[in-house]
Amino acid sequence: MKHFLSSRVFAYLSMSVLLLFLSASVADAQTTKSKKVKASPRPSLKRPVSPTPITEQERSVKDLLWFAYGCLTDAVNDSEAAKEQLTQYFNSWENINGYVGLHGGEAYNFTYRGVPIAIAYLDCPDKRQWYCFYFSNKAEADKFCTLLSNDVKGVGIPLVRDRIYGGMSNRSRPVSVFKWVYVAAPEKIKEADNSNIHGAGAVGMWVVEFGVYKR
Repeated sequence: MKHFLSSRVFAYLSMSVLLLFLSASVADAQTTKSKKVKASPRPSLKRPVSPTPITEQERSVKDLLWFAYGCLTDAVNDSEAAKEQLTQYFNSWENINGYVGLHGGEAYNFTYRGVPIAIAYLDCPDKRQWYCFYFSNKAEADKFCTLLSNDVKGVGIPLVRDRIYGGMSNRSRPVSVFKWVYVAAPEKIKEADNSNIHGAGAVGMWVVEFGVYKR
């Protein structure tokens, strides 16, 4: 009888411990479930109020995406307005491939990630803008392409490999006002062109083109 009672007490105690363990496990699971995992904030594609001050040489990716020539505060809705503003700020403008723009130099001397903007030109009616950057070798050009692509993706524009045109673009995934943003694969300039884009001094350099097409 004594042995029987001991066995019952042991069984009771064992069941109590098991129930306590199960209760603690359920409570812990409910606590974990109730904890909300904070999602990473989505990048904002809201237009900045203004570009980086024109007195500062280094431009941001938002400057290049949102503002004419990466620096003009006022909206540029037609070629005449573009000519007026470039003349006001840089004392000149150029006809580049039939559009209003400038080559980098003493006046228009902006940089992006430390690399001079070699060319900037704008198609006002169709809201298309192009920038060109020069490099002495392909390795530097490839590195810049990766950095620029990551910067563009970082602000919320989903660049992917463009299987038709090459490089990286959001052509298949337009977002906000950005119909088609692309970072072209580096190309070696073999000869000067007759459209005033790449002059004789650029022959032999590698060029990376950055295009921004808006709705």
